[in-house]
Amino acid sequence: MKNNKIRKPILVTGIHRSGTTFMGRMLSLDKQILYLWEPFQAGLKEKSNYGIFEYWFSYLEGQELLEDFKKFIYKYSRLHFSDVKDLKTRNMHKLKYRSNIVKRKIFNQLKINTYRYLFKDPISVLSTEWLYNNFQGLKVVLLIRNPVDFINSIKYRKWNLDFIDMYNQRSLMEKLPDKYISQVEDYLSDRVDIINKGILMWNIIYNQVLKWRDTYNHKWYFVRLEDLSNNIALFKDIYNFCELEYNTKIKNDILLYDSKFWARNTHLDKKFLLSEKEIGKIKDETYDIASRFNYFLD
Repeated sequence: MKNNKIRKPILVTGIHRSGTTFMGRMLSLDKQILYLWEPFQAGLKEKSNYGIFEYWFSYLEGQELLEDFKKFIYKYSRLHFSDVKDLKTRNMHKLKYRSNIVKRKIFNQLKINTYRYLFKDPISVLSTEWLYNNFQGLKVVLLIRNPVDFINSIKYRKWNLDFIDMYNQRSLMEKLPDKYISQVEDYLSDRVDIINKGILMWNIIYNQVLKWRDTYNHKWYFVRLEDLSNNIALFKDIYNFCELEYNTKIKNDILLYDSKFWARNTHLDKKFLLSEKEIGKIKDETYDIASRFNYFLD
């Protein structure tokens, strides 16, 4: 697959539970967008014949995987059984959305239309710079979330954070600050609680995002989830940044996701589980980075 076939792609990334799914869906309201959900999943290699990633949170550098990645994206953008299987839902909004993905994949496969690919993938966050350097015209939308809300979210969902895949990527480990390297090594055990693991994951990812913000502040779009939830009009700016048309229909579709949606699904979870002691620990151990994103300053 030649690079010029990927026309001004868009990457939506950030730590998981930071609103990347919502952002990806809202940007893919534009008819020229083909939404590709989490192509960096390591699990694809296990359950299909076209996955290429061995590790979750792969850190890519150099040109070694570039041609394989282009071929993989070509296959991933075609219609698969899982796309059809996803149509099995009684939720009319989800059915409409998923039907559009199937239709666009069919048109893309038949070369009836030329779509702009939108990669929605928090798993790719550590490879953001690699993607930007290797795909001409890539628009990067990078989401940031308050570490307290992020850790509450993964605790509520009982998600385990496993650092073994980071540990096994030596090129990534060499780039981490020494204090994070020793913590990754210590946290390979399941005995470490979710609060400590969540703090380390948030710090690793947003320590890197801070560096990128200094370098790409006027080239990428950095946005806090909390600002989106309080000002849905920011989507117009993001559409303009991505060179998409923000028309009346899209505006109305976005506005359907009112404050109740954010409270129920994205910004706040159904139950707040953190104790005051845990909140204090999270704030203390993420403050140096979080304060740079204007968290915890009051």
